[in-house]
Amino acid sequence: MNNKVKKFKQLDLINYEGGVLVACRIKSVFIILDQWKNIVELLNRKELTAFINGEFGITDSSGKTWMYPEAHQDAKPNNEQLQKFIKNNE
Repeated sequence: MNNKVKKFKQLDLINYEGGVLVACRIKSVFIILDQWKNIVELLNRKELTAFINGEFGITDSSGKTWMYPEAHQDAKPNNEQLQKFIKNNE
């Protein structure tokens, strides 16, 4: 039996000395994990873009709601990294 774990594309959406919200992309679905590696959201491309634009927040497993535009600029990926991650169809 092959025990290899498939690596999925991922990006720290908000990172304060470690990823507090991490997006893992599997085809056209984005799985959002919190800092404790709990799944807190499943989003499509349109929904992820809406989160980034501040249309809604994501609540982690401790009950804290994260609004992407309110995160410090240094805690977020640059726009080029973000767009490449969202639009990549691998």
